[in-house]
Amino acid sequence: MRRVLLFVLPLLLTGCSKGLDSGNCPLFLSFAEDFALQWADLQTKGGGSLELPDTNDFILVISELDGGKELFRDQYRNKPPHIALQEGSYMLSVYSCDFESPGFDTPQFGDEQQVLLTSEGLSVRFECTQLNSGLRCTFDESFRTQFASSEIELVQGEEDLKYPYDETRIAYFDSGKVSIVLSTGESRRQLLSRTLEPNEILTINFSVDLSSSAEADYHIAVDTGRVWIKEEYIYGKERDGSVKSRALMVDDLPDMIGSEGVWVCGYIVGGDLSSTSAVYKPPFESQTHVLISDRPSAASRDGCASVELKSGSIRGDLNLVEHPELLGQKVYLKGNIVESYFGLVGIKSLSEYSFN
Repeated sequence: MRRVLLFVLPLLLTGCSKGLDSGNCPLFLSFAEDFALQWADLQTKGGGSLELPDTNDFILVISELDGGKELFRDQYRNKPPHIALQEGSYMLSVYSCDFESPGFDTPQFGDEQQVLLTSEGLSVRFECTQLNSGLRCTFDESFRTQFASSEIELVQGEEDLKYPYDETRIAYFDSGKVSIVLSTGESRRQLLSRTLEPNEILTINFSVDLSSSAEADYHIAVDTGRVWIKEEYIYGKERDGSVKSRALMVDDLPDMIGSEGVWVCGYIVGGDLSSTSAVYKPPFESQTHVLISDRPSAASRDGCASVELKSGSIRGDLNLVEHPELLGQKVYLKGNIVESYFGLVGIKSLSEYSFN
């Protein structure tokens, strides 16, 4: 990869170079030096089948923030040698490829920054993290044998992608909900769905429950710049919340609204909720509720669930005002799933909890 320090301006796109040299506010662009390290990390855990893209092939877009008028859209190598814009606010974007539908081996790296340009000029460094999400499936022999005549499909919105049992590559999707569907002839059954965040790679291993002692496993490993999540899905031992070992995940809750006395597991990530906001770091002020997520590092309400803590021993044990050390801890909760509590799917009427 070439690390290019660029001094952008006019352009090769018809009608796009006008205005890039009409001001007196210089703009300088460059890529972060650790981009090659980020890609090497993806290669190591992603199977090593991808080639490092040349940053000169990235797509560069410069737009006015007000109105969204594009001043430049072309490969990074075709940027002008100098940019001098009018004072104002701009959106600067780079991305390694267009990503319009789910596909294999198509990680999209890039960055997007809003900047305020003044007469003093500005230098911008693009960090180039992964913008889309990855999903990889592995299948034990027990699953392959029992469902030899079936197929796995990964579905997001109106798009679907077949995932053969012998596939080893990562499938990439826009961030958001992805459903895993088992297709047998005319019959289609959704096994599970997961909400993926940008920069996440989720690996799910599928097997069949061959013993009553089989227990689902879920853990998260965070490493340099990318979140790799591993999960075990055991057919015949699906998460239904009936017992703690089959505890629902937060992503499961929208499909379980109205269920009573079910177990849910998640990480305590915040509190002090309103209908639109939450607090993710101490100190906390409210003892009446907490926020949980499937990810211990969650820092937004997306993909979270609210948990009511009624007065009593459970509130005394779980509230973040008295126990800020619980932040990031995994907890199992037994209660009722409600459609909305502080604007999120909620858990109310807790009767039990456990940390293991």
